[in-house]
Amino acid sequence: MRSTLYPRPTSRSASGSSPRRSARRERAAEARYPTCGVRGCANDRFLQTDHVVALADGGLTEDGNLWRLCTFHHDKKTYAGWKVVGTTHNWNLVPPDNDPDPP
Repeated sequence: MRSTLYPRPTSRSASGSSPRRSARRERAAEARYPTCGVRGCANDRFLQTDHVVALADGGLTEDGNLWRLCTFHHDKKTYAGWKVVGTTHNWNLVPPDNDPDPP
């Protein structure tokens, strides 16, 4: 018997963008971001491809909405309220106003 932890997406968004990342998109993100996408971070290990605008917030799985972050910065964005600023592929990550210890 085969079990699945997560249901496989079966539909596409209105724009035709699949919610799942393709191998081509992963390779493009890897080429564009050989190190963490946050300015000043040179980490090139354990990078995670991330949606700049989360799917839950209306973001799409497309090249213009994907970047790669190190585990530290991915956790800050996902769990600590850090925000993405800038323009497409010229993004940066900034801490919330009340963060006592920005990097």
